[in-house]
Amino acid sequence: MPAFAPPENQPIVGHWGKPTSTLDFCEENYVVNFYIAEFWNTITNVSMIIPPLVGAVTSWRDGLERRYTASYILLTVVGIGSSLFHGSLLYHMQLLDELPMLFTAVQFLYCLLNMGGPHGKQSLFTIIYLNVLYLIAAIISIAYMVVGNPVFHQVAYGVIVAAILLEAFYVLKTHVHWRYLSWAFVSFGSYIMAFLIWLLDNNYCSDLRDMRADLGQQHPISVFSQLHGWWHLLAGIGSFLHILISSRVRMTYLGYNTKIKTICGIPYLQVSKEHEL
Repeated sequence: MPAFAPPENQPIVGHWGKPTSTLDFCEENYVVNFYIAEFWNTITNVSMIIPPLVGAVTSWRDGLERRYTASYILLTVVGIGSSLFHGSLLYHMQLLDELPMLFTAVQFLYCLLNMGGPHGKQSLFTIIYLNVLYLIAAIISIAYMVVGNPVFHQVAYGVIVAAILLEAFYVLKTHVHWRYLSWAFVSFGSYIMAFLIWLLDNNYCSDLRDMRADLGQQHPISVFSQLHGWWHLLAGIGSFLHILISSRVRMTYLGYNTKIKTICGIPYLQVSKEHEL
């Protein structure tokens, strides 16, 4: 069952009432909590909230270029918007999830396309370039709200992500030392796995629902079969690591020594104290 086709014959009982969103995912509504429409799809956004918050704080503290702090903040906004959307299944909350996705994606693309140049300085061309990318995201957003078809958003977002992946491969090929590749493979692998799981959830939803009905919603297998939640976790990890790698490549290009450290298991970029930013 496609994600954009609301499930049929599902009772709507819960704090937020009947869904007004154009999307209703495979997780059964209000079966875990009266106040959260899709419980597992809501809490799994943690990977798009906590790690990028750590990244935003550490990148700001350590003086990395603000484009990376902005990337972390935008990813956090996506995670919060997604939580509000899945928690309520209301249309205006849906927009808080989907529209920030477009602006976050173009921010990622801008960072990749602007690897050159001196630290902290932007030419008139790069400023215009960033504004053009954001204008494209704004035009797509307005068109999506007019069209109202989630597939339009999915295709537009997919095109931008494809451009990010292509540019990321080019950057890895031309700028990156081999020791950085393991992190890149984790990021890329996480996002590809997330996408494959998203496809499985869309196409085999009826089978997953039947299985959960037979086992019971609280059965461990039923919980782990909430595949859209796995999409959140893996896409969040992949996106967070993408920003980390992108900022590391940039700092390496500028001639700084970098290390990846961790705070409570969350990686962040540390620039060598031998250099002043």
